[in-house]
Amino acid sequence: MGVGAATVRFRNLVQKGPAEHRCRRTFKTTSAGDEPKNELEVHEQPREQQGCRCFEEMRRKVKQPPQKFPDYLEEDGKLYRHIAHRACNEEVASWKMCIPIGQRQRVMTENHDMPTAARYYWPGMHRGVRKYVRNCECCMMYKPSQLQAAGKMLTQVPEEPWATVCADFVGPLPRSKHGNSMLLVLVDRFSKWTEIVPMRRATTETMRKAVRERIVARYGVPKVMITDNNVQLTIRAFRKFLEELGVRHQLTAPYTPQENPTERANRTVKTMIAQFTGADQRTWDEHWPELQLAVNTSVAETTGYSPAFITQGREPRLPNALFDEKTTGTGKCTQTPVENAEKLKEIFELVRRNMEKAVQDQARHYNLRRRPWKPKVRDTVWAKEHHLSKAAEGFAAKLAPRFDGPYMIKKFTSPVICVLEHKTSKKEKTAHISDLKPGSAGAGGPGDFEE
Repeated sequence: MGVGAATVRFRNLVQKGPAEHRCRRTFKTTSAGDEPKNELEVHEQPREQQGCRCFEEMRRKVKQPPQKFPDYLEEDGKLYRHIAHRACNEEVASWKMCIPIGQRQRVMTENHDMPTAARYYWPGMHRGVRKYVRNCECCMMYKPSQLQAAGKMLTQVPEEPWATVCADFVGPLPRSKHGNSMLLVLVDRFSKWTEIVPMRRATTETMRKAVRERIVARYGVPKVMITDNNVQLTIRAFRKFLEELGVRHQLTAPYTPQENPTERANRTVKTMIAQFTGADQRTWDEHWPELQLAVNTSVAETTGYSPAFITQGREPRLPNALFDEKTTGTGKCTQTPVENAEKLKEIFELVRRNMEKAVQDQARHYNLRRRPWKPKVRDTVWAKEHHLSKAAEGFAAKLAPRFDGPYMIKKFTSPVICVLEHKTSKKEKTAHISDLKPGSAGAGGPGDFEE
């Protein structure tokens, strides 16, 4: 028997034709009149493809005349379509079985949940596959998102000094000779003035004392205080303390340090402490007053002025400075209080303009790595997990689920921060939209695969 007359039978396909067009591994080669004996071969009745108008119409077209539709083939009552592999790989099946609506859910389970090859076709198949995969909890939990992080940078410029105060803890550090092991950093968002407060422990009481003595007693009560989600800053006692002062407490989303402006000041402070500490790290709190003076008398690139000049309207004298040694008096013309007030107003306006320009430049660079995405309330999402490896318990973060869910978006506390509610446990959590990926509302059924 010649090669051209051979009938090659496949696991899910019977194909007649030259051997060079056969793309799947054969299970048995027989003559054209032989019947297949492998129970895995498909010989289903034509009625199983009934209900798909497009397939019924194509079946009629293929029968008369078949030359006009070379990409379709009817064999044993089953309809197949030829879809060539994009890389012309002859090892990949090019004839795909056309699947009716009633069997598409089974095909999804067979090819997604089990290690089998792709060999099917129906109109809108890629759309149906995407929807099915989005409903697979295993995929949503373990597979990383391939998209850029969501959430554009929010641009907000404070109006005046000490209207918005940011706070953050640094530590734990080596216990110093004074018994301190934590460092509290308070920053005025407008002037960039920084307060450094060494502490023995980071507690709510020490935080309240620092705010009263370092901020309220010297500069007045701020309108807004921005902090992260440390336990000392989120418990009821501290929230009540801020409510009594009339301060609005604004929390950043977990694992998003870029939302707290104090992080930039922390880097400067930690670098300076490391430089002055040297080998004996127990002396890290010995020079904090001089370090605070140095930070507050340095010109900030964002504002164009030093924090001390914006806050006090003058530059403080520095220890043993050559300028004061050689200059008699202040070296400035005497001005009346009215003139000083007008000058400060002009400086504040310049600072606002400089900060707006700096924020726009920062946002332009930041948004290059971000995509615009705004989920809606009641949308289904999955939240990113942040595991820590525990060798003693045999737990590796690399093998842990990357996402948890499904969650429903309950509300937004800012354009990029939302409160989530777990659909099963009803547990609530706060997350930045960069830690979310969209999920489907429910599992796919037969109706999800209709044309």
